Amino acid sequence: MVKLKKTVTFSLISVMMMSAVACSTPGTTSKEGNKTGESSKPAAPVTVRILIDKTTNFPEDNTVVQEIRKRTGVNVQFLAVDAPDLETKINTMIASNDMPDAFLNPNKAKIKDLVSNQVIIPMDDLLKTNGKNVMDNKGSILKGAAQVDGKVYAIPRGWGFGNVLTIRKDWLDKLKLPVPKTIDEYYTVLKAFANQDPDGNGQKDTIGVGAYFAGGKESDVYSTFSHIFAAYGVPVGRGKLIDGKVIPWVLQPGFMDGIKFLNKLYKEGLLDPEFATISNLKEFEKLWNGKMGTFEFTPNGIT
Repeated sequence: MVKLKKTVTFSLISVMMMSAVACSTPGTTSKEGNKTGESSKPAAPVTVRILIDKTTNFPEDNTVVQEIRKRTGVNVQFLAVDAPDLETKINTMIASNDMPDAFLNPNKAKIKDLVSNQVIIPMDDLLKTNGKNVMDNKGSILKGAAQVDGKVYAIPRGWGFGNVLTIRKDWLDKLKLPVPKTIDEYYTVLKAFANQDPDGNGQKDTIGVGAYFAGGKESDVYSTFSHIFAAYGVPVGRGKLIDGKVIPWVLQPGFMDGIKFLNKLYKEGLLDPEFATISNLKEFEKLWNGKMGTFEFTPNGIT
């Protein structure tokens, strides 16, 4: 059996581990230095590799990563893979004996498998000595999904982000339009974004509103359309209490108004025509490339 490098699983960040490294002061005097009056040279920053998943393409050396390195004194290296490929990547790295120092774990079953194969280490002692912030914030939820045989092997995420509608303010300013506050004003903005060359390249190549069908539960599938249905009082993917009865979102008053509005946007070329077939990463590329005027998404990766 190949002897594997033991590592730490985590759910969102490895603050506890980085804190342990950051708290050790580089350039401290060695025992020999104390005797001779010489101090050791500052040690090179420790490198910590962290495997995470991603839903958008982003620069590997971005401002968030730079700030983490600055505050911790640790050379943090994030290895990012598409979310559906996370477990495959973990298995590949295990097989090649090239495990990261910490990684995002897909599920409880995987933790048990990693523990039984002695791939990961328990975190109890590390949390006690270096994980005060983790214990203060997540101590109550460490039992359960994070534990195997009474020992903690992971830090549960326990977080969630809501969607937000983003709008190109520079395009609004160029076209002398106010920030829309009603669905009618929003339609006016989308029409201008799609037809009045807001990027100034002399071509009709801009998109009013971007969208795509996501995977997962129903509220995720239609997440990029949530703001439109919300304008008509319909919470996407959620039932609503009406006259004492819980009514599914597709049967609620206002649902068909939202559908008609979307149909109007599609027919007039204001909605990305590829929304029904494009992947989320490809749609985000249009956003990053400056061709999209408005877009609703979960902003947990914004830098």
